[in-house]
Amino acid sequence: MSYALYPAIVVLGARLRTRTQAVVDQGPWPSLTVAIAAHNEETTITRCVTALLDQSYPGPPVRILVGLDGCTDGTAAVLEAIKDPRLRVMDLPRMGKATTDNRLVESAETELVVTTSAGSEFATGSLERLVAPLRDLRVGCASGVFLPRPDGSGASEGEGLYWRVEYALMMAESRLGILAVASGTALAFRRSLFRPIPANSDADVTIAPTVLTNGGLVVHVDDAVVFDDGPGSLRATLRNRRRMALRALPATIAMVPRLVRAGHPMAALGLVNHKVFRWLTPLAAVLWLASAGALVLGGNQPYSVLTAALVLAGTATAGLVFATSRAGGRAMVSLAVAQVAFTLAVFDAVRGRRATTWNRDAG
Repeated sequence: MSYALYPAIVVLGARLRTRTQAVVDQGPWPSLTVAIAAHNEETTITRCVTALLDQSYPGPPVRILVGLDGCTDGTAAVLEAIKDPRLRVMDLPRMGKATTDNRLVESAETELVVTTSAGSEFATGSLERLVAPLRDLRVGCASGVFLPRPDGSGASEGEGLYWRVEYALMMAESRLGILAVASGTALAFRRSLFRPIPANSDADVTIAPTVLTNGGLVVHVDDAVVFDDGPGSLRATLRNRRRMALRALPATIAMVPRLVRAGHPMAALGLVNHKVFRWLTPLAAVLWLASAGALVLGGNQPYSVLTAALVLAGTATAGLVFATSRAGGRAMVSLAVAQVAFTLAVFDAVRGRRATTWNRDAG
C-alpha cells in the first residue's frame, strides 16, 4: 500500500484536482541564514560553502552559519581559509546534528533559515528557487530536491531513481496541501515557526509537520536541486537508511496525533502512509508469508493457489525488470536493501536504541 496504492491515489488526486491553493511569491525577499552542522567534514565543506557563496539572491546578503559539532579534523582550518564576511563559524562540543541545528537556528538573526548538509552542493539558482515560495507569508516551509551526486556506482544510480519517485509523490502531496515531509538537505523555513528538534531526530523529520501544526503551509519545490554524496556501496546504503529510519520512526509517530489535533487529519494520514507504513512494510510482509505458509501447510487450497500466484507474479516482475532495465534493476536492489534497513531500524527502536550522533566515515 505504501509503495503502490497510496502514491497512485495521491498522484491521481493531484492531477484531477482543478483548484489548488496557489502560492504567490510576490512579497519582499526575506533575510536568510544557511545553517550547516558539520562533524569532521574537511574534505567536503569547502565545496558546500563555495557553492552557497556563489548563489545569487535578490534579498539581503545571505549569511552562512556553520556549527562545528566536535570536529577533530581540519574542518575549522579549512573554513578559516575562506575569507568572506558572510561566513560565520561556531565551534561547539560534540552534541549531535539535531542539537547542533538547534543552536544554529537560535543563533540566526534572520527571518528564514535554510538547513543543508556539509557534503551538499546547491545547483546554480537553487537557493533563490527554494526560498521564493516563502515570499508568500502563508508559506512556512519549503522543501527542495536532494539528489545523490552521480559517481558511477550502482548504489548511487539506484538511490537517484528512488528519490525521483519520492519527489513525484511529495509534489503531489504539496499540490493537495497535505505535505508533511521534507528533505533536510534542501529545507527552508520561517524561524518564528521553528521548535527545537529532539536530540534523537532530524530536521527533515520534525520541521515540516511542526510548521503545519503552527499554521504555516508546507510546499515542495521541484526545481530547487541540491546534490550530496550518495552512498558509495550497498553496505553504505544499508547503514545510512537504518540510521535515518531509526531517527525518524519514533518522532514521526509522535507527530501524527499532533497533526490531527491541529486540524490536519489528511496530512496525518498522508504521513502514516508515506512514512510509517513504509517502514513497517517488511515486517508486514514477513507476517503475511508466515501466515500464508501456515495456511498452506494446513491444507487451505484456495489460499495456497493465491499465495503461489502472488509469489510467482512478484518473482516474474522482478526478473523482467532486471532483464530489461539496468537502472530499474539497481533501483530494485536498493529498495530491497532499504527494506532490510527498515526492519533493523524497527528492531533497534523496540530495543530502545537511539542515534544522536553521526560520523560520515563510520555511518
